[in-house]
Amino acid sequence: MQLVLRFYQRALRTPIRVGEVTLAERRGFWIEVSDGGVSLALAECAPLPGLHRETLTEAADLWRRWAAAHREDRVRSLEAGDEQWTPATQSSLDMLRMSWNIGQHPERWPLSQHETDRFVPLCGLLHLTPAADQNWWQDLRDLKQAGYQTIKVKVGRLDRAVELERLSELRAFMGPQLRLRLDANGRLDAETAAFWTEALRGWPIDYWEDPSEDDRIKRLLPWPLARDEIAWGAGTKALSPEDLERVSVLKPNVIGFRRFVEAMLKASESPKRLVLSNAYESSLSLHLYAWIYGRCVTVPEALGFGTQRAFLHDDFPFAAELKTGRLRWPDQPFFSIKDWPEVTGEEVLWS
Repeated sequence: MQLVLRFYQRALRTPIRVGEVTLAERRGFWIEVSDGGVSLALAECAPLPGLHRETLTEAADLWRRWAAAHREDRVRSLEAGDEQWTPATQSSLDMLRMSWNIGQHPERWPLSQHETDRFVPLCGLLHLTPAADQNWWQDLRDLKQAGYQTIKVKVGRLDRAVELERLSELRAFMGPQLRLRLDANGRLDAETAAFWTEALRGWPIDYWEDPSEDDRIKRLLPWPLARDEIAWGAGTKALSPEDLERVSVLKPNVIGFRRFVEAMLKASESPKRLVLSNAYESSLSLHLYAWIYGRCVTVPEALGFGTQRAFLHDDFPFAAELKTGRLRWPDQPFFSIKDWPEVTGEEVLWS
């Protein structure tokens, strides 16, 4: 049995800012377990600078140590374990184990088959710019042409008058089908909340994500509120009836892949809305996330990994659909990777 790390590096369509870090490329590695050339389990490890605590180098070192410690009990280590790694790396291990166990015992997977001919809309991510330049209008044209109707925008990074101007251009350009998701990353104070409440009165807003840690400020906003994935990563429990938020945003490799699966399994028991998002992982992870989400949530929300800035592979079967503004539920949790595009290096940990 062989365990291989395959490292990748790819430029993003447009640089993105995560916290205080600006990224022009996405780096990570895939993990594959195979035997005799047959793939038995797949996973991805992709810590996002500015979001995750571990670096890519630290994540790879964890995998090297784990592989060395389990050379003599490979099958057992793939079936289960009690490791407590940092979020992105732990998620990759949980994903590999899920992949292994589904392959070995598909009858044990407790979810019923989802309707595979059903489509769900995708949510694009749009960055506000100081001026309505050529890139701004190109982003708008690309999103509209691809069929995106739900757009997520981060506010609070520019002067609010400038942000309102960009949002007004967005609304006029996209037309009446537009749905907005606004993310303040905790930046709203009482004055700013009052400004947006008045300025956006009557706008088609799905929800405000993470407006503030202060419940008094949250209550000033007349729209539904969403709890972001950072709160989950900090150990916050799922939303309760007493919480002001009515929506949970889930990034599997931030809250942990195991917790994501648990949240999905419980989704039908809660009236709260669950929105699935991504951290610019490759199509391999997005495919699995969508498969789990589609089989658990009866009323799906627009998925938050539809942005055209996402890290995708044109020759992966799942990737092309993410450029159309809607997604057909995958009918299998994983797909075969034949050519391993854009691999920059390989490292064999088990041979």
